[in-house]
Amino acid sequence: MSSRPTQLSLRRLAIVICFAVGFSSVVFAQQYGFDTWTTADGLPQNTVTGVAQTPDGYLWLSTFDGLARFDGVRFTIFDKGNTKGIANNRFSRLLVDKAGTIWAATENGAVTVYREGVFATYQSPQTSSSSVSIVHDADGNALIETLGGNYYLKDGEFVPAADPYEPNVKRIYAPRSGAKWIFRTGSGERVIDGKTTQYAINLAPEYLNSNAGFRYLEDARGAMWLAIKDKIYRLADGAVSVFTASDVPALNDLTPYVIFDDAEGNVWFVFGNPDTTRGLDWQLVKFGSGQFTAFDLGKSVNATQGMADREGNFWVATTAGLRRLRPQLVSTLSTRDGLVSNEVYPLLETSNGDVIIGLPQGVNVFRNGKIIDLGLKYSNKFPLNMRGLWEDPERRVWLGYQGEGGFGRMGNGDSYKRIGIRDLPNGATDFASDSSGNVWIATEEGLLEFRDDKEIAHLTTKEGLHNDRIITLHFDHQQNLWLGTYDGLSLFKDGKFTNFADDENSRKDSCGRSTKTQTGCSGSEPTAMDWFVTRTGDFSITGSSTDYSTTASSRSLTTAAATFGCRAIAESIVSRYRN
Repeated sequence: MSSRPTQLSLRRLAIVICFAVGFSSVVFAQQYGFDTWTTADGLPQNTVTGVAQTPDGYLWLSTFDGLARFDGVRFTIFDKGNTKGIANNRFSRLLVDKAGTIWAATENGAVTVYREGVFATYQSPQTSSSSVSIVHDADGNALIETLGGNYYLKDGEFVPAADPYEPNVKRIYAPRSGAKWIFRTGSGERVIDGKTTQYAINLAPEYLNSNAGFRYLEDARGAMWLAIKDKIYRLADGAVSVFTASDVPALNDLTPYVIFDDAEGNVWFVFGNPDTTRGLDWQLVKFGSGQFTAFDLGKSVNATQGMADREGNFWVATTAGLRRLRPQLVSTLSTRDGLVSNEVYPLLETSNGDVIIGLPQGVNVFRNGKIIDLGLKYSNKFPLNMRGLWEDPERRVWLGYQGEGGFGRMGNGDSYKRIGIRDLPNGATDFASDSSGNVWIATEEGLLEFRDDKEIAHLTTKEGLHNDRIITLHFDHQQNLWLGTYDGLSLFKDGKFTNFADDENSRKDSCGRSTKTQTGCSGSEPTAMDWFVTRTGDFSITGSSTDYSTTASSRSLTTAAATFGCRAIAESIVSRYRN
């Protein structure tokens, strides 16, 4: 590791964390995963038919066994068994109006309203139908839609809306803009503030008379999105854009079930296929910056409704519970993607953006979204068995591998230069350079120092090193060299070692004396906070004391080397402290 300060990208930090905890491979393509809540978490029923957020931040859910309020941790259930004013538990629709009032429709056409802490249920002959739905009107009020017309609920009475019911006419209201969209056979129009914009679009009567197979959204820019069968329409500024499977491949086999937009102006679609026997994964598709991007959801979602909350989380009501969609920062690369092995040890992101992947069967590089096998081999033509990787200040990549010198430096193409002169059956595990440009190399046969590709020092337990089996090393901001070994930490400064032993919970210098209460013959006293990660805890050195403290048991120091290899995390932490 170079002594230069390292600013890690989130991608590289994810790589380091992934392998520190034992993953065998990693991928950089972002996908989406789920957090799921079901009856096991307190939902009244797993078929969630609606999800909406009230002004106080709660999520409200409609299910086939009552309503539920969710605070992010627990559900509060409201049903006819525990709540006055609820007459039927089988809710099929849910809406929150501009005043924060909750409206829920049931399968038998009843409408339940929750306002100012009180539930009430209403039903009339006009709404005694399973096709009742509740939508926003152009002003954000609740509008009750039925096959025979649209109604408002006023003072407990169902009052016909001003717009009359007309066969083969579809009205969509957009409360954010205050616009009203009217679709007829062969045409569409947007009406706002007395201005009408015409659109040439021809929708079949089956979509004008029913919401079945018809999904719509007016986005924050005032564009209307219609998802119908195998096409997506965008209506804006008098123009109609039509997107087909050539633009959105998900349309080949899947159907858009949900449309919603986010605070950044992106429009999202949840695509799926209800025929689970076909084994088709559902997809999340984003439209942003003029193009569509698809994310494989990896499983059947069975979404019924979706929304983005005020914090930017995506929530989806499904037939298998409530789901929150979240980006997966770490996914998996394996032999299926081109790796020569699923066992991955050293990783290195180079200054040009390549990710070098060290494996027991060679060296791969991840470049421009593809995995390439560099084909590096021993003299006997077997692939290198990799142990370490490092890029020096001159941007040359060093390789640590078992046998045949133990380490070398990459050349052009599939070549490398052997530099090590010892056998080193376990190879070099890490590298670092000091302020003079000398290269220090961690091996399981001690510490090596090289200048101009020639060995100038070999330090072992004979010189005071606590253990010859070194896994990692790191120069701190004072040019002190820290070593992570199989038996604790060692500090090398001014030609002498100070060792941090695990057996007595005390620090020892190269003279073998306890330095728990004194500086010791090394004279080292760090002046900034450095962190070292172990498998079982965190070990820190503070600048105000010569003592060390640990959040782990003393035995954790013996395994410091195994995860001190995640020094990139420590560097990132230290860098934040200094800046």
